[in-house]
Amino acid sequence: MATVRVILLASLVVSFQSFGAEDQSDATTSNLALDRVIVTATRTFEDESRIGSAFSQLTGEQLETEQIIDLKNALNTTPGAFSLEGGARGGFTTVSIRGNSTSYTLILVDGIKVNTGMFSDAAPFLDFAQTLNLDTVDIVRGPYSTLYGSDAIGGVVSLITHQGSGTSKAMLFGEAGTFDSLRAGLVSDGQIGKIDYSFHYVHDETANARPNNYLRVNGYSLRLDATLSPSVTLGMTVRGQYGQYEEPSSDRPVDVPFDDPHAKATGETNLLTLFLNWKTADWWNQRFLVGGYSERYTFTDPPIPTQNFPGSLYIAKALNLQADWQNTFELPAGNVAVAGATYYLEAGHDNTFPLHEQNNFALYLQDQWEVIPNLTLTAGGRYDHYEYAGNAFTYRFTGAYLFTPTNTKLRASYGTAFKAPDLFNTFSISPAALGNPNLKPEKSQGFDVGIDQSFGEGRIAISASFFHNYIDDVIAFVPSGLLTGSYENQNTGETYGIESEFRAVPLKNWEARGAFTWTESYFTSAGITRRSIYMPRYQFSFDTNYKFPFGLTVGFGALFVGQREGEDFSFFPAEFLRLGDYWNLRAYARWELNSHFALTFRGENLADQHYQTTIGFPALGTTLFCGAEIRF
Repeated sequence: MATVRVILLASLVVSFQSFGAEDQSDATTSNLALDRVIVTATRTFEDESRIGSAFSQLTGEQLETEQIIDLKNALNTTPGAFSLEGGARGGFTTVSIRGNSTSYTLILVDGIKVNTGMFSDAAPFLDFAQTLNLDTVDIVRGPYSTLYGSDAIGGVVSLITHQGSGTSKAMLFGEAGTFDSLRAGLVSDGQIGKIDYSFHYVHDETANARPNNYLRVNGYSLRLDATLSPSVTLGMTVRGQYGQYEEPSSDRPVDVPFDDPHAKATGETNLLTLFLNWKTADWWNQRFLVGGYSERYTFTDPPIPTQNFPGSLYIAKALNLQADWQNTFELPAGNVAVAGATYYLEAGHDNTFPLHEQNNFALYLQDQWEVIPNLTLTAGGRYDHYEYAGNAFTYRFTGAYLFTPTNTKLRASYGTAFKAPDLFNTFSISPAALGNPNLKPEKSQGFDVGIDQSFGEGRIAISASFFHNYIDDVIAFVPSGLLTGSYENQNTGETYGIESEFRAVPLKNWEARGAFTWTESYFTSAGITRRSIYMPRYQFSFDTNYKFPFGLTVGFGALFVGQREGEDFSFFPAEFLRLGDYWNLRAYARWELNSHFALTFRGENLADQHYQTTIGFPALGTTLFCGAEIRF
């Protein structure tokens, strides 16, 4: 069936000989010498050479070139980040930064938080999140509650929808592949009058490799930016996705009597933002942002007559509403100050408790000061007041010094962070997981030191960091009987390690990047310290591509994950099992026949590695895709 789809797709696109992508053979070498600009690290547009925090940045153009379509796979190519997927594409997905709990990674989409009171790990969003129509994906590592509030203990992942510009243009694309895979959509952007626009729609489906494991996803986005005057711009973004995933459960014989191979999960997420940028004076910029995020997650478990199981239906709904007023002041003596206020409301419920909500109000202040040329210090503080969890005060300090003769930057940061109890931990009325309204926020303190260096007139840039983080008052489930229990602040956690990254343009049209992370991650419960489950001790990624003449781009990538443990609940008490190390090799190519038409190819897990990302849930074997793009 997949072969037929490929033939039909190729026949369709060959009939179009007016394809519209620019010839990349004339691409020029870019300068990598600490020249990136990032907003997430300081809430202002800041040059990399002045930033004292560890971060990575992926561009939409880069992800398109490397044909990385899923957000989780994109994050796995950056240091310190690990995406855990429950089996094949569409399985339950979470992201950890620096070995911390997955609920300690804050996910922002156009400035709006998608971690909810029902899923503080943002799994319903991450399960189906793709990378289309994005300008950047920023990953800042370390405690970041001072700028962004709760959940930012490990770090922040920030997605920014692409801002359109220039002449209107569009691309139709489609690809088909093994496991009855089909993916097709439309991307467009441009400018009409004073309004910049961009939008996308995509349909993605695959049968995966196991029976009853079908995935269907529909995703969309829209961004509009209007210039009202030289000093005022107004904009909006809309982004959403709807996914259906058939869950065949564990494939282990020991689990089969208790599994339901016909279970199904659905997830729907929608996000809306409105923002106003106002340059009030030469030295004062204001930004107003209001928005909301909603999600609905269901898990259907059909009856199992042989086990006298009547079936079940789990439904969870959540809503985030957010308003933020940010002021940026360019002050004398090399100071840039950021001050603002945030209001945040989260609401939600599931089968275990009725609708509840809680609100949070926060004030934040940060000053970035270039003390002497090339030495930049940053200090900030934030006060949060939660309706039920009480107050939290966090602070953060960073420093960066650039040795211009050698283009070497030394940097360091220290900060505190917190995670407020979620709605489920607080309000659940199920005896099996009873909520506790007296829970306190989880707290952390962490630091890192690092070096960034570029060589060869900026053609090669490398970085390395040592990090350490300690978490206290960790919320833990405390059993009170065989099938009952509640939540208490009683555990602790600790992570430390080394992360490194390199980016290179060795020759014209040749790019490469890579990342390595060594992480030690532990949690202490009831006086017993163990490694955190599923967190790899070692992780390595690499990607390189070359743009040949005649519009041909060829690339290769690799991911290695080593030394993980999983918790096996088929035993009582649960046992910890060592999971096998694995390599995931991939390759991709794009051939631009002319300015309007291109063919694409990519292959994943080319070594056909058999491994489990989660116990009992095997990853896909080798998958191959062939597609086409039409630009006009």
